Amino acid sequence: GKGDLYERRRGAGHGGRGGGPGTYGDAGGGLVYGNTNAPTLPGSGGCGDGSFANAYLGVSGYGGGLIRLEARDTVFVDGAITANGGKILPAQVGGGSGGAIFIACRAFTGTGLLSAMVANSAATTGGAGGGRIAVWKQVSATAGTALLAGAGVVPGVVIAEGPLDTFTGAVVVDGGTGYNPGDAGTIRYLDGRPRGTVLLLR
Repeated sequence: GKGDLYERRRGAGHGGRGGGPGTYGDAGGGLVYGNTNAPTLPGSGGCGDGSFANAYLGVSGYGGGLIRLEARDTVFVDGAITANGGKILPAQVGGGSGGAIFIACRAFTGTGLLSAMVANSAATTGGAGGGRIAVWKQVSATAGTALLAGAGVVPGVVIAEGPLDTFTGAVVVDGGTGYNPGDAGTIRYLDGRPRGTVLLLR
């Protein structure tokens, strides 16, 4: 995947950069990639051990998937929606980065869980970077097109890292531990509701 580096035992990147293993040089892990406001890419696999004398050649942590949900009305999450990255035993492999969750709706509520985090890696390998989560509320088609194209700011759309609407559950994009930990991913709430007009009369 895009967040993988062809180096031994390094954690993959996505919303956050992956960590290096502290062996085989001091280079970091996989790089950050993707769209913060409109995530449309999955996570990446980590790096294997890379030794031909090792039976675990080619085995590494898997990247999280991509979940995209669009609804005309309310999205209610009372369970768990996960796109987590992972690791495959044994300890010689780098972790896979978190995937992406992308929700577009009219209203968003619930007490459940959105998660694009990663599994922790061993002390001899690099931790992976967390994934990306974005929730759009009443974002117009025109604004959505601009955001999907990579626009960082769109008129009429409020972009925040804080909670949106009445959702009181957990949103998690933690990076994984390791010799060098992976960075946390990104969380964005985009509110495109029309704003009213304030008239000041004197």
